[in-house]
Amino acid sequence: MALEYPSSTFIGIDVNSSFFPSNDKCPPNVCFLTSNVTYGIPFPMETFDFVYLGMMFSAFTELQWSELINDVVRVLKYDGWVESLEATAQFINHGKVTKCIEDAEKGVNVRISALLPKMFESNEMLANMQCIKVEYPVGEWYGCFGKYSIINLRRLFQSFVFLPEYLGVSYEEYIDMLDIFVKEANENKTYTYIQRCFAQKTWNA
Repeated sequence: MALEYPSSTFIGIDVNSSFFPSNDKCPPNVCFLTSNVTYGIPFPMETFDFVYLGMMFSAFTELQWSELINDVVRVLKYDGWVESLEATAQFINHGKVTKCIEDAEKGVNVRISALLPKMFESNEMLANMQCIKVEYPVGEWYGCFGKYSIINLRRLFQSFVFLPEYLGVSYEEYIDMLDIFVKEANENKTYTYIQRCFAQKTWNA
């Protein structure tokens, strides 16, 4: 994105800096910031033209989601846009281990995508909302895209540091479960859905 739009500035925020690329691998119009956004987005009002929230369905409680969206609106400029991209976290054609991982919720509604449109609508400064829901194939059975999605989801599940304890297994056993998750997805032609929601900050919503 930064290479395609060199006149724009891109700022990535995450609580875990280990996933950030090194500075020598970033274009000059990109920077990354380590921050826990549950304490607020560390920027003043009306800073950004566009804010993107992606694959954060396991990161926040429902209350934190509501507070985060309000804070996103705070840092958005008027006429700016917010976009969320979240998986429904409900697998179709899943296997036994996949079902076990899917059901392992702990204080977080991983199916938050169903509530996000209402959260957007509840903010009186957001208007022109659109939501698009599409299938998201998981596994090499769907070619390059499916291979990418299964790698992405496996990494995502591996980052759920609370899950091994919650499932009553060791970390090593949990990693084995993730290997089985990948195998099941390929054998069963597993898929899920992703939902993209857009809304615009307006003067007279």
